[in-house]
Amino acid sequence: MDLKLSQVGSHIVVETADGRPVGRYAADDRHKPHLHPLYAPSGRMVSASITHDHRHHKGLMYALRLPELNFWEEVETLPGERVGRQRPLELSVQAASGATVGFTQVLSWEAEDGTDQVFTEHRTISCTARSTGFVWTWHTRLEALRDLELIMSQWSAVRADGRRINYHGLGLRFPRSFGGMKSSSRVLLDGQPADYAEAMGAAAEAVTIIGAYDGSWPPPESGVRMRQFQPGTPFVTRDPFAYLSMGPSNAGPRTVAAHDIIDETYEVEVFDLD
Repeated sequence: MDLKLSQVGSHIVVETADGRPVGRYAADDRHKPHLHPLYAPSGRMVSASITHDHRHHKGLMYALRLPELNFWEEVETLPGERVGRQRPLELSVQAASGATVGFTQVLSWEAEDGTDQVFTEHRTISCTARSTGFVWTWHTRLEALRDLELIMSQWSAVRADGRRINYHGLGLRFPRSFGGMKSSSRVLLDGQPADYAEAMGAAAEAVTIIGAYDGSWPPPESGVRMRQFQPGTPFVTRDPFAYLSMGPSNAGPRTVAAHDIIDETYEVEVFDLD
């Protein structure tokens, strides 16, 4: 199956060659350029954005947090911090048609008022059509412009063993059909069935969440498999909504020196089970 990529206003749109939607990238979001909506081959949507409970949840997104700059919540949540933004600098299409399409974006991570630039990011996103589904590859290369610290959220999850698991990095907010009721979704760790408590903070390279949709019986199902190509810790939850993330500060705070590089690659496969 071939794909085609086009730039429509401020969005990058990916479709199949016959016009079925695959995904859309909001290249100039005020705070976090992101992918939403994301579609399975069936046309069912597997992402949610700007939800009534978390307006800063925007499909598939990448953000981090410093003590003085919050790039995630898009509001000040603690005294002394400011809201950060990822300001677009450049956007270039790498491949507009074929089995794989993709683009690169350069971003400045800075305070919302344009001061205190902390990272320059080179972000490359591609999508490949496979027989199993659509595979998105998200590569981010962050260069620190000064000494800084990546911190964990005050809302990090606490496991039964006392470990705190943070949710910054590359995260995906799922639609409500993927969470809430125990029967509506399930999770796999490296392809093996698990429960959500086990998945939170597990030593796993890949996490899959599968959700069911209303409207017919048996209910159709779609899934998302997120894989990390560097050591990391997944944040996985179903209650009160399904959410999955992997990132450099999920297991604990991280000190980054000026000119250090954070180089990460993730693979997100979207597929159907029916």
